[in-house]
Amino acid sequence: MNRVLLISTYEMGRQPFGLASPAAWLRGAGFAVDCADLSREPLADDLVCSADVVGLYLPMHTATRLAASVVAKIKRLNARARVCAFGLYAPLNAEWLRSLGVDKVFGGEFEAELTSYVQMVFSSASSASSVVESFSMALQDIRQRSGYLFLTVVLAQIILISAQVNSRSGVPVLESMTFGLFAEVQRAASGAVSAVRNVWGSYVGLRQAKTENEELKRQLAAAQIQLQEQRALADRSRNLTELLALRDRTNLKTAAAEVIGDAAAPDFRTMTIDKGTRDGLRPDMAVIAPAGVVGRVVVPSMRAAKVQLLIDRNAAAGALIARSRAQGVVVGEGDERLRMEYVSEVADVAKGDLVVTSGIDGIFPKGFVIGVVESVEKAGGMYKRIVVRPAVDFRSLEEVLVVLTPMPGRDAEDGTE
Repeated sequence: MNRVLLISTYEMGRQPFGLASPAAWLRGAGFAVDCADLSREPLADDLVCSADVVGLYLPMHTATRLAASVVAKIKRLNARARVCAFGLYAPLNAEWLRSLGVDKVFGGEFEAELTSYVQMVFSSASSASSVVESFSMALQDIRQRSGYLFLTVVLAQIILISAQVNSRSGVPVLESMTFGLFAEVQRAASGAVSAVRNVWGSYVGLRQAKTENEELKRQLAAAQIQLQEQRALADRSRNLTELLALRDRTNLKTAAAEVIGDAAAPDFRTMTIDKGTRDGLRPDMAVIAPAGVVGRVVVPSMRAAKVQLLIDRNAAAGALIARSRAQGVVVGEGDERLRMEYVSEVADVAKGDLVVTSGIDGIFPKGFVIGVVESVEKAGGMYKRIVVRPAVDFRSLEEVLVVLTPMPGRDAEDGTE
């Protein structure tokens, strides 16, 4: 970077304001400026050596006389630097300053002139450097051209000699070399064309394979969706077949219904079916499935009904052990298990016994499966503690049957009323 050093030789110990203004002008023009106040500290050698232009501020006679030794030091440390002087006493001592080696003297409003001078110095140095560089490049170009000319002459001589000399086979050496050279060129061109052809063929093949792959993926996705639909239809068909078989096995009048919703609160184990009072449903009608007892209708509306599942903690059904005919009452516990109560301590009940409805509650038909005894414990009183695993998977119910035929107990109650 172009550097300028501004020096104040003496200003009676005051701050050299004569340096601040020209320094601002020069920095605004894009130059790097260093300032030195010799009344406060000696002139540093590194500042002199790194400067391209040195300016001496001479506002009074004493400062002018002190400049003599400063100019001598500058010339000794950095002979290439341009030295100029500015200030009130610079024009008055111009001849004497030039005799010391000062290149330029400015007076009056010196900031603009000083800035123009520095710009001129650096532009001249740049132009000189450009001229030297251009001259060097020209010399180098001449040397290169001479080398090329010499190489051309040598090659021409070799070609002429080769054209006149024959090889052992009688073919001119030049013709043999030319044929070999062009053969290698043809070999390289053929290899390049083959490589391009192979790459292009591979690219086209990959594009075609990608298109076929995407098409196969679409077909696979469609087939998977169709398979899922077919599986769902098969499951529904199987459920409906089992439901139809259950209706055919019973001598009861029933209505098939589809489950359309579950209970919103987990504390109440209920579900909603798509049949209501217009289909003949009434409260306390039994709801069954091919696997066994589901629950009872509690709130029927015109087109739907709420069903209380047997596992609800407020649900109960008369039950008996199918093997020993021991009777009791099955009640829900709110989870996936049932509890059979009021079974005598001396009754014959074992793990794995089948539990069916007894029909004494007037709601559920007799003989329908409730579940299997999972555990039997002695409670220490009059009754056993029996846990029953329901036969119905209440989480996967889709279709059920509602028993429309009134139960004997229900008929008696209706007659009493």
